[in-house]
Amino acid sequence: MLLISVWGMPFIGIFFAMSGLPKTVHESRPLPLEKLPAGFIREDIPDPISLAGTTSFNVFEHITFLDNIPVMNWAAFHAWLNTINDAGRQREARLLGQRAWLAYLKEGIGSHCYMYESEKALIVSSSEPNVIEASARFIEKNYARIARLLPEVAQFPPEMKSILLVLDNEDMYYQYVSAYYPDSGEFAVSGGMFIDAGCPHFVTVLSDLLMIEPVITHEMTHSALNYLKLPLWLDEGIAVNVEFQLSPLLQAENSEKNLYARHLQFWDADRMQEFWSGASFSRGGESNTLSYDLARILVKSLSQDWQTFARFVTAAKREDAGSRAALEILNIDLGISVCALFNAEWESSWSPFIRTESEPVAA
Repeated sequence: MLLISVWGMPFIGIFFAMSGLPKTVHESRPLPLEKLPAGFIREDIPDPISLAGTTSFNVFEHITFLDNIPVMNWAAFHAWLNTINDAGRQREARLLGQRAWLAYLKEGIGSHCYMYESEKALIVSSSEPNVIEASARFIEKNYARIARLLPEVAQFPPEMKSILLVLDNEDMYYQYVSAYYPDSGEFAVSGGMFIDAGCPHFVTVLSDLLMIEPVITHEMTHSALNYLKLPLWLDEGIAVNVEFQLSPLLQAENSEKNLYARHLQFWDADRMQEFWSGASFSRGGESNTLSYDLARILVKSLSQDWQTFARFVTAAKREDAGSRAALEILNIDLGISVCALFNAEWESSWSPFIRTESEPVAA
């Protein structure tokens, strides 16, 4: 199963000779290091990393190149972390590893790129310094906003920083995220992505801050729900609803789109099974657009009683699309709920398939 959630959903520098990333079109020169505000990281790549009393870990030795994309061997890094017995020192070592990895990414993107760290954020971007600082402030405010909107559900580990990678253009973005896709399959166009592959982080494309903020909100919501390993429709439905609530302009724009007729023409029993499994979200065109919209509508409908809905969310299992939890906690069949939205007569083939204990789990 995919370990990534899509929103609808790098080396030049010292590795120039081995890099295949598209060159940036960003032509502005970075500020001299001495003129950068506090928070911008100026020092060289901290590699190898070590703490007193521990063996060192060489980050570059654990980077591999997939289609010229440098990918960290996080399994090896976590194995090294596990040799550190003290929890506080382990958190410190994790942060050192993340900084070193991001420093390599910064060098790979180009000399025009900045690396910035605040209390709750680590950002690599070629945006102007004031935009980067504003993005960090936005991330820090979103911690409280998302927690307020998702009580009893959202969970941000207190020692973790949100990691944001802003790439210069779409070519660079898709080449980067392709390293985290399966080797084959159909994948939808996206404007941002939350990646959980050893080091949770989210990625987007350089743009106006007003365009980036909804992406940050969406992907931070995924991050806050990541510990639950939710069915994709539920994960995306919550993220889109939070995104709309915290981005009023986006909500107003979407409200002008009448998708109801398109829903009626598109969905059938087979496509509904793809919706419950999550496959419909990764397909392009109508499948992607209507899957996100249906997830948004369904979550909005089911969450009118928040306390009950929160219990459902924390109990929902990916393998049955949350069907058992819906029956036990919400006292509803998810297929019946969808049919009710479309004023359609329910058929059992519209409900999520529930695997029995004796049936194997698909790979």
